[in-house]
Formats: sequence, structure tokens, C-alpha cells
Amino acid sequence: MKEKLLTVSIAAYNVEQYLRQALESLVVPEVMDEIEVLIVNDGSTDTTSAIGHEFEKKYPETFRVIDKENGGYGTTVNRSVSEARGVYFRLLDGDDWFDREGLVDLVQRLHSGDADVYLTPRYVCREGSDEKTLENNSWYQFECHTYSCDEMSFGTSLGMWFITVKTDLLRSHPFDLPAHTLYTDQIFTVRSLAYSQTFQICPRPLYCYRVGREGQSVSRESRIKHIDDQKRSVGMCLDYLATQNDLTEDSRAILVDRVARYYNVLIKTLLLLPASKATWNEIKALDAATKSKYPDVYSKACQSKKFGVVRSLGHIGYWPVAMRGIDNWE
Repeated sequence: MKEKLLTVSIAAYNVEQYLRQALESLVVPEVMDEIEVLIVNDGSTDTTSAIGHEFEKKYPETFRVIDKENGGYGTTVNRSVSEARGVYFRLLDGDDWFDREGLVDLVQRLHSGDADVYLTPRYVCREGSDEKTLENNSWYQFECHTYSCDEMSFGTSLGMWFITVKTDLLRSHPFDLPAHTLYTDQIFTVRSLAYSQTFQICPRPLYCYRVGREGQSVSRESRIKHIDDQKRSVGMCLDYLATQNDLTEDSRAILVDRVARYYNVLIKTLLLLPASKATWNEIKALDAATKSKYPDVYSKACQSKKFGVVRSLGHIGYWPVAMRGIDNWE
């Protein structure tokens, strides 16, 4: 298969109910010659692999199935980065899909530009509904052209859903994502932004993000159940940031902001746990360790008003927040 302009990596594990929609959203005649779709079947036990092979057989120049033993989300990304033939690389979860017009617009921009990262807005799509809502995001305020790293101030969310990055940047600064660990998309985002110096803002939404599906990793129940995975991913982001000594000042500022936000999400998850002295002691210990080892991240994290109150009031602030629930506290 010849080099492509864009590789789309689809992590597919037991998503037979959704995968066909994801793949059909990539059957866009205007751009199919320019894209490579890697369907990484992560040891599924349903018909996920068969669906992938169906598309591979029908569109062999675009779709390719990689069948592998189950290793978790991070290993699907590792595998697709190593095998990608696209100049640019981006992720799509097997239960989400792309907006077709957004895909055409992105490919056209990849043709005409040379930015390290292209940022595309996303739709939030509720399960069981045809409703699509454009997610509010602070960087949507930027005009549609290429910015240098020092011009960017992302503010709020900047996850893997928005990012298309040069494949060579990922390979030049390798960082294997861990196996059998949720939330490794956080590490991928940090890894994608670390050495990117130019960013193009695209106006058309691309990613259609499904919410309300039972068992999603972002649900309250899943976050509590898999809190150890969250601790591991945040810890790896912190360690990665601490060891990248050749980052520019502007790149480091972007990563500090991003990792600080992941850190505060972890604190929020701890506040979702039943109120207890043990949990309060864990939050204190985590904050103390972060303040000591990663002071710039800790300082940025403390700018959050919500968590600043908890930290400033100590255990007196912890108990009412934990007992009421952080999601209900303003």
C-alpha cells in the first residue's frame, strides 16, 4: 500500500454494535485515496473482526485489519503508530464516528498546509438520539489559520478527539502506552503536543463523540471502578513531562496546563469516593508529592477555584464536598 496523507487508527474491542457506523463514516469517495484506516481488533470475541475484514475486502486500498491479542487501548495505539503509512495520524474509537464533511475539509487542509497539529472541533452525540451538539471549547475562538506554539492558549479541553498530528513527530519522540490501562488517551495527547510547534485551527467539526453508552470509561461508575488506571496514566504524564528537558518554554506551558487538568480530574474522581479519612489522607499525600516533584503542575492545578477551596480549607473543606458529591458542588 502506498504512502497516504492520513492514517486513522480505530481501536476496536467488542464494538460490533457500533463499528459499522464508524467505518461507513470513512467511506467518502472524495478522500478515500488519501486515507488509510487501520482497524486494530484488540482480541474481540464478537464479530468486530469480521466486520473489519468485510470493509477491508471491499476497500482494500483504504481499510486494513490488524488482529492482535487483547492488550488494551494503549497497545492498539502503539501498534498503529508503528505501522502507519500516513503523513498525519489520528485516533477514532470504534464506538464513535467522523462527520463526512469534516473529514473532507481536514484532508483538503492537510494537502494545502504543513502544520504539526490540526485541531478540529467535535460534536457530542447522545446515545439513542440523532441530536448532535457542537461542544463548547475555548480554542474555537481562534481564527482559522496556522499559529505558532507561543500564540496558542488552549484553556479548556484538548483531548485526542481534536488532534491530528504528524506521524513523524510521534515516532521521533517515542513513548509506548501501557497495556491493560484505561485513560491512556491522556498520555497520547501529551505525547502529541510535546514537540509540536505549529497548529492549524480548522472550522468544521470532525469527531462525533458518543455519550450515554453503558460502560463508557468517562462515566462516574467507571471512573471510580478504574481509579487506579487513572492514577497510572496521570503519573505517566507527570513523569514524561519531568523528563523532557529539551521542550521549548511555550511547549512546556501547554503541557503543564494539560497535565494539570488531568491531575485535577483525578482529584475529582477521588472526591467521588465515599467520604473517609483514608481518602482524605490519600488526597493530601498525592498533593504533597505532586507539589514536591512537579511544582509547576501543582501550581497550575491549584488555580482551579473548585479545588482551591478544598485545599485551602483542608479537612474542613473536604468533608462537605465529598459527602455532597463534587458533581453537585459549585
